[in-house]
Amino acid sequence: MYRYDKDGNRINNITDWGLTQFQNHYKDSTITKLDIFHYAYAVLHNPAYRTKYELNLKREFPPLPFYEDFHQWVNWGKQLMDLHINYETVEPYLLKRINLPLAKNNIEDQKQN
Repeated sequence: MYRYDKDGNRINNITDWGLTQFQNHYKDSTITKLDIFHYAYAVLHNPAYRTKYELNLKREFPPLPFYEDFHQWVNWGKQLMDLHINYETVEPYLLKRINLPLAKNNIEDQKQN
C-alpha cells in the first residue's frame, strides 16, 4: 500500500490519478485507495490472471484489468490478505481421512505406465 522515500516519508503507492480511474470506470465515488489495494491483491492472486500475464509478471508491471463486480474482488482480496497475514491464528479445519481401495483396473493401468 505504501513505500518510503530515503528520508522515511510514507508515500501512497496508489496515486490520486489511479483512484480517479477506478472511480470513473466503476461510476462509484466511494471507492478508496484501500479498496483498490485489496482489489489488486485479489487480482494478482487469481490463477487465470497469473496464467494470462505469466511472462509480464517476470519482467514488468502487468496491466490491472477492470473486472466486473469490483466490490466482490475487494472482498476476496481482504479475505485472502487476512489469511496470508494471520495464518498462524486461523482455527485448524479438521479433516477426516477416508482411505478408498484402489480398483483393480486402476492398478493394472498404473503398472503399464
